Amino acid sequence: AGIGAVLVSAPLDSIMWGRLLWPEAQVLFFNTVENKSSEWGTSPGHWYFSNAIPKAMLLTTFLVPLGLLISSTRSARMRRSLFTFDSSLLPLLVPIVAFVSLYSILPHKEMRFIFPALPMLNAVAGIGVAKLHSITFHSFKDKKPSKWSKRLYIGSIGCILATFVGSFLFLLVSKQNYPGGDTLLALSHYAANEPKQPF
Repeated sequence: AGIGAVLVSAPLDSIMWGRLLWPEAQVLFFNTVENKSSEWGTSPGHWYFSNAIPKAMLLTTFLVPLGLLISSTRSARMRRSLFTFDSSLLPLLVPIVAFVSLYSILPHKEMRFIFPALPMLNAVAGIGVAKLHSITFHSFKDKKPSKWSKRLYIGSIGCILATFVGSFLFLLVSKQNYPGGDTLLALSHYAANEPKQPF
């Protein structure tokens, strides 16, 4: 599929630009070898982890560690402990951390560059909440779930709801900041109401 996309996009972009061009390779060369993207501003190396991911995920950022630290129901029954490191999620998380870390090397940073990482981070957070739900509502044979598990579960649901509300508010703000749709709508009304002019 990737080769097919290149075979379609490269000739089309070459025609549009009037020269031989493979857009993805051009962008890669511009950003990494020439490092010209830094002309649009730079951020510190930790920016994606300390700013972009928390801003994109809001309070669900706090749920990602739950996926790694909350025991599965089976482990919790065996260990009688809520917290234990769950290495089964590392194959999901390690590539994402590596991906974001590689992008962190480049001086110019934008949140949109790490959008592909967000679904997997949300998946790890969701797995953590699912394990917490299982522990909280499926009590052990000889032991009821702890108050901590109930509090963590209620807190995790609160994080999800607060993130939903925050995302909705950001959507409203973005609508005001980027009125491109309003501009196109006004242009289409203008074009529909203007008499047709011959070329």
